[in-house]
Amino acid sequence: MPKKRPAEHTREALGVQLLDGMTFLAVIALDPGGRIRLWNAGAERIFGRTEGEVLGQDVALIFTDADRAAGIPVQERERALAQGVAADVRWHVRADGEQVWIIGSVVPWRGDDGAHLGFIKWGEDQTLRHRTNEALQRQLATLDEFLGHAAHDLRAPLRTIRNMLQLIEEDYGPALEPDAVDLLLRAQRAAGELDGLVIETLSYIRLGQYRPDRQWIDANLIVDAAIAALQAQIDERGVTITREALGMVYADSTLLRRLMQNLIGNAVQHGGDRQPLQVVVGCDRRGREVELRVDDNGPGIPPELQDRLFEPFRRGSRRGYGLGLAIARRIVEAHGGRIWAETRPEGGASFRFRLPAG
Repeated sequence: MPKKRPAEHTREALGVQLLDGMTFLAVIALDPGGRIRLWNAGAERIFGRTEGEVLGQDVALIFTDADRAAGIPVQERERALAQGVAADVRWHVRADGEQVWIIGSVVPWRGDDGAHLGFIKWGEDQTLRHRTNEALQRQLATLDEFLGHAAHDLRAPLRTIRNMLQLIEEDYGPALEPDAVDLLLRAQRAAGELDGLVIETLSYIRLGQYRPDRQWIDANLIVDAAIAALQAQIDERGVTITREALGMVYADSTLLRRLMQNLIGNAVQHGGDRQPLQVVVGCDRRGREVELRVDDNGPGIPPELQDRLFEPFRRGSRRGYGLGLAIARRIVEAHGGRIWAETRPEGGASFRFRLPAG
């Protein structure tokens, strides 16, 4: 057998040192059948077992009973061989029976000649972060449920108030003094705005629990429907809307229409007093994503609102309820996309969002 060259000794020593030094990361080498051949210091720390205890054993010993019964250890290796890598994000089990949340992957292990030697399984213990995220999600769900019930219950007395104001106008309107008529109109307007705010709040909460029904849809038809729903506001403010050719997008048609209606309505509502106000709806392909945009030639975005524009109840003017852009963000994020806004170099605002292409 030929002697190893000095460089090979150096690489081998460096590899061993790196593996032993990575106590934060579990690195496990497996033979083709899934038996453990290498178990680094990180694996000892995370799983509570020494290398001597596990060498030669099936790696299934660190999987949960449910995953073993479902054949997950074998499926991971098969997927790694077929695809080059298999994600490993799941609960695993320590020697003391405690479960740990591992984020990592499994990849094929091959020799210098390309021969299949087995698999390398690595993972990081993210239990604390995962449990914290779960607790936060439960708290947010509880808060959403509370706010939903509160908003729903508010509508009943609001309906009573609006009905009573309507009766006062019908029965006593002709006899009221001008000042009393003005107060009555203000009260009706305030009750209507509060009812609208409650409806928007309910919509925002429910969207957080909604799962999009995605399919390929014609974005041109969706945007045309959104524009038609806003036509009265568009005509009132004298806004010119231009829609470029948009193509197909993979999205929930109902949610996408609501999203586009919110973004176009935001441009119409907050575009300032510049005349003529122009709004352009366009679309670009960005690799495996589709980017849609709503541009206007209004005053742009105030610097103090740049970072908080999509927060609930954050308003750039006195118009609206401050939930339109927050709802837009919830819709985009429910699709696995992202949304942002920027001031255009030539002036005005640009609201953009990207959705996975499929």
